[in-house]
Amino acid sequence: AGNAAIAAAPEKVSQATGSFAMPVGSQGELSFAIHTVADGDFNVADIESRCSESTTIRGLQYSIALTPEELAGKRYVTLPAGKRGVFPAVDVKEGIPGDRCSSIAIELNDGRFLLISGSQLLSLGLQDFRHSWPKNVQLRYHAAGEKIIGGRTLRDTLSFALLSADELDRQVATAQAGAAPISTDERLMFFSKAGNASVRSLDSASIITLGLAIHGLEWQYTSQQQHADNFSLSALPDGSSVFQGVMTVPGSDNKAMEVAERVKASSEPSAIELNYDLTMLDDVQLNGYQLSMDFALSAYTNASFELETTDGPQSFVIPEELGERFIYRGPVTALHVKATNPHNNVDITLDKPTQLLIQDNRGWGGNTIDVRLCFARNDDGGKIAAGTRVARTLVFVMPDAPTPLRPVIDQGQPSRTDSSNWKPYTLPWDSAPVDLSFLNHQPAGKFGFVKVTDGRFVFSNSNEPIRFWGTCFSAGANFPSHDQAEKIAKRLAASGINMVRTHHADAKWAERHFFPKDADNTRSFDPESLDRFDYLVYCLKREGIYIYLDQLVNRYFKPGDGVDAVDQLGACAKPYSNFDPRLIELQKEFSANLWNHVNPYTKLAYKDDPAIALMEFANENDLFTQKVTLEPYRTRFEAMYRAWAAERQIALPEGAIDFTVTTDPMMQFFIHVTDEYHRTMGEFLRGIGVKVPMTGSNWSRNAALLASVAK
Repeated sequence: AGNAAIAAAPEKVSQATGSFAMPVGSQGELSFAIHTVADGDFNVADIESRCSESTTIRGLQYSIALTPEELAGKRYVTLPAGKRGVFPAVDVKEGIPGDRCSSIAIELNDGRFLLISGSQLLSLGLQDFRHSWPKNVQLRYHAAGEKIIGGRTLRDTLSFALLSADELDRQVATAQAGAAPISTDERLMFFSKAGNASVRSLDSASIITLGLAIHGLEWQYTSQQQHADNFSLSALPDGSSVFQGVMTVPGSDNKAMEVAERVKASSEPSAIELNYDLTMLDDVQLNGYQLSMDFALSAYTNASFELETTDGPQSFVIPEELGERFIYRGPVTALHVKATNPHNNVDITLDKPTQLLIQDNRGWGGNTIDVRLCFARNDDGGKIAAGTRVARTLVFVMPDAPTPLRPVIDQGQPSRTDSSNWKPYTLPWDSAPVDLSFLNHQPAGKFGFVKVTDGRFVFSNSNEPIRFWGTCFSAGANFPSHDQAEKIAKRLAASGINMVRTHHADAKWAERHFFPKDADNTRSFDPESLDRFDYLVYCLKREGIYIYLDQLVNRYFKPGDGVDAVDQLGACAKPYSNFDPRLIELQKEFSANLWNHVNPYTKLAYKDDPAIALMEFANENDLFTQKVTLEPYRTRFEAMYRAWAAERQIALPEGAIDFTVTTDPMMQFFIHVTDEYHRTMGEFLRGIGVKVPMTGSNWSRNAALLASVAK
């Protein structure tokens, strides 16, 4: 109390602020602010509490003291379950058993009920202090899902209301309305525990999915669903559900964004109200964060997307074939989607103008139209300050659906299959109930190298065809311990897998990668990582699993590599590694060192091991969608372009060439450069003895890239 201050305002708003030291044996202090306001029939307390950076406490709770004499024999009701009981007159030493709840209503002497509601789950465990200090009974509300992180502000809400018994019964009925049985043809918005959602009927595939997403620097991606373990879910008396949690920004050393998402069936027919409250907890650099709504092309091809923008209405029709990848960018206040099946029509209105990006995901191999409400977006990476807060409310309506749209909270994907007699089975990570390893060649490569004949993969010793069913090892997964490698290889073989792609083995963000962490260059291998990689390859080969050996995937060049503008180059120095002589020289050096390296466990150089089946020059690297802008590479690229054009008597404009705006001659030049890069790398690798089929690129961004790969 000595460190607290209270202020009152005439409109029945008050605020208490203060701080106090942590308990004995813990470090730091806790500061708080409690803002109370009368809101209709409710009195609401918004609570902010912040533990100092060095805190070591295990938990934080808000204790509501109840008078013991007033409780004995009184009725109580928990919401949303509607469970009813009576407080015992004797000591409540172990608390009152029961489910966790969001609200509890306690009977008063006059027959009314005091309803106490939290924004998260209340614990029903009552702590009895009647025979000790402070001689009361406490209802304890545990903050932040019982996960305390020093230095971060926790925001919670408690509300209090006096209700008659009839009013309480209506509250219980409202809270339980969302649990009504689901009919087959009903349009539903299913929410997972994390708060991401999908729209569909019970017996159909999703036509729309919704979820928050963050792109860290270099467009590293994470989604709301990937942070499900960080979220808690609670139900409020008004029938709304609240998802609260933390999403970490990828590639940012665990810097985080706090999420509060509230979902409520709107008073408008067939409508759901979604409220998002996002707070960046740390200073961070990122490319953007947004709410993504993916519309399935199976339901929305030929649909009209009608926008209410700050510049007036605009309309776009989704074509049957991929056209523009980015259909629209700009601020909107509403979106009306008119589908060929009117049952799939959607109206989305926003409480304030918001930047919208409509993206055709077919441009990246997808099958959806991504409608992004962008809260921040910067292609070059922008800084978001700690405390930056975004609040947005949207009303989602399906006006012509056969039944009103209804939210279904945390019920997974409902099924009508009777599973009452099913027995639980836990699948161990290193074994399987079915062993398909007999299908694999043991060891891999026993029939010779893989080659291509008439468009098919065949073995060099027999010309018999081979089919691969593979998986991808990413980053640190390429460097397990020896014991882990043996178990992993056996488990994959038992699952019928006969190929592994060694992806992102050069990624600096991984715990282990090919290069020494303390070196100022990327021109040598880390001895321990290489040993782990060698033993993994040996184990995979022994179990009949072939290797797709990646080359340039996520390598970040360092000052000791002798490349220009090294501090401004991204992963793989894209797209400059397609044409810059020094960058190509370094790629050749890496490939030669890897392919000539003798694996001490197989006793073979990788170029001589038929278990190595396939390879590529560079991962997701092209000139057609990744633009040449960085100097001095741009100037050199322009010199190459002008020399190429002069040989072909093609006239080019005066002044600096802008390679972000393509022309027909420029596209032909890109094809030429890409073809030269592939030819150069291919001839070099064949020259050092690499025998396996190889490709220049592992993706197809457009016909021009396919043309260059085909050569």
